[in-house]
Amino acid sequence: MSILFGVKQLRGLVIHLAMDELFGDDLQMADAHALARGVDSRSLRELAGLSKGQSRDAVDLFRLAMDELGSPVPDKSGARLHLMREAAASIVAGSGDPEDLARSIARKLLGDVT
Repeated sequence: MSILFGVKQLRGLVIHLAMDELFGDDLQMADAHALARGVDSRSLRELAGLSKGQSRDAVDLFRLAMDELGSPVPDKSGARLHLMREAAASIVAGSGDPEDLARSIARKLLGDVT
């Protein structure tokens, strides 16, 4: 169960990375937590060995690790679609405010136009 949680956590980061919401330094801590939960790949181990300030390398290694784990980082359009599906599923499930969730879908569809 711990491994599944670690993989799920990494998959969430994949979407944020695709939306340019993460930086390399953010990935190293998540990587360490995933490794501690038993999630393993060659690139995750390499990522754990990077020092601070190697954020470009961290992003590249994270992308490789997610490929190795079978959850590649989508392009921005794919990430938006994923987020819209999550919001739609929340509306159907009755969790969250439907109006706020609909706005979230619209923002993702149109991009952040504020």
